[in-house]
Amino acid sequence: MDVAKEEKTHVGEFQTLLLKLDREQEKELAEGKKEVDELTK
Repeated sequence: MDVAKEEKTHVGEFQTLLLKLDREQEKELAEGKKEVDELTK
């Protein structure tokens, strides 16, 4: 469980870097969220 928690932190770090360095990332995250929301309704 400790390793899984640490990997979640790594995902957060990676996502934060993408948002800072890739201008399109915020748009792509929103699009991905929309697709998941549609699939899970």
